[in-house]
Amino acid sequence: MRASPPARLRSGPATRALAGLADLERRVRRAVRAGLEAGPRAAFAALAARAPAGPASGAPPRGAPALLLPAVGWEYRFQRPQQLARAFAAAGRPLLYLDPFARTRLGPRRAVRPLGGGLDQLLLRLPGRPDPYRTGLARDAAAELADWLLARLPAPPAWILVQLPFWLELGLALRERCGAPLVYDCLDHHAAFAAIPPLVGELEERLFAAADLVVATSGELAARAGARARRVEIVRNGVASEEFRAAPLAPAPRRRVGFVGALAGWVDAEAVALAARSRPELRFTLAGRVEDPAFAPLSRLANVHLPGEIPYAAVPAFLAAQDLVLVPFRDTPLTRAVDPVKLYEALAAGVPVVARRLPETARWAAQVALYDDPAALPALLDRELAADDEQRRAARRAAVAAESWAARAAAIERLVAGLIGFGSR
Repeated sequence: MRASPPARLRSGPATRALAGLADLERRVRRAVRAGLEAGPRAAFAALAARAPAGPASGAPPRGAPALLLPAVGWEYRFQRPQQLARAFAAAGRPLLYLDPFARTRLGPRRAVRPLGGGLDQLLLRLPGRPDPYRTGLARDAAAELADWLLARLPAPPAWILVQLPFWLELGLALRERCGAPLVYDCLDHHAAFAAIPPLVGELEERLFAAADLVVATSGELAARAGARARRVEIVRNGVASEEFRAAPLAPAPRRRVGFVGALAGWVDAEAVALAARSRPELRFTLAGRVEDPAFAPLSRLANVHLPGEIPYAAVPAFLAAQDLVLVPFRDTPLTRAVDPVKLYEALAAGVPVVARRLPETARWAAQVALYDDPAALPALLDRELAADDEQRRAARRAAVAAESWAARAAAIERLVAGLIGFGSR
């Protein structure tokens, strides 16, 4: 699941806002110092020059770069946009990751920041600092940016991958000018987030109809696109399994139950509180930024720990330290469209998983314990903790062994290559 609605629509301590602004300034200044002022064509030529030495078997040939118009900024919570970007570049596809999400007045209008291995981030300061989650990029700004990009890329882009309705006009402008296929990677039910204006849904409807291909992360999202899109394919989320092979820690005095992700409205705080109160002998750790006041009462429970958000690099060790991982989503239109990345990651770590039964979690019924009624959660925790053993852990790891981000990136490349007229890039 991508970012929750930006914090400016939520009340919070002034100190938190000031700290966020200071962090934003530091990140922008570091990016400007480390990156390149993106005026020279040479900065974009480096996209091809930095591609990996040898593409993996079955990967597309190196040459034309691809453009990723993502759903989150590169420095945000590490998830599908960044994982796919890494996988495309590792397979030999030079890729430019457009990033207007800082929405700052600081720094240059456009700067390229090399991320390594054929992957680059283009930091953008857009006119009017539009909110990518609640509006669309204006047509005139999109046309100017498309001309600017195409004048500097070393070759026309192989394809354009869009992950937010915000990018509609830029995707259309780029396709009109260079003929590259426009692919909509539909990874969330964007209009189902809180406080999202109707305009976002209208932009997405246009994007469904305009895209040469829609790839959806879930069956629910594919069904939403199906009535309007020319072609829809499901390409679900994945996991970098090799990063989740940390050895489990020694047994702790208390059995440990964990969750990692945003503590937002789609997570069932009441269900977690019920489980924690019913099982005081268990230690519950919810690692994520608190974005919903419903989680405040949990902080007062002696067996619940809220450490805040942890970086992606710390997630494998966190999961390895748990005796069981929860995916306690509410049943809503938003969550029914979600393919939870953290479920894949917990399975890759071999840890028992208990999840709310939803369309995408139900696909994992052989490896994941599912509940419909939160009242059943405490007993389910008891059962799964008692049944866990090394054989079951090995089976969980094996279940997601083929669900790699490399496989997802390769699937998208194959789908794009199969579009009529676009198979030669």
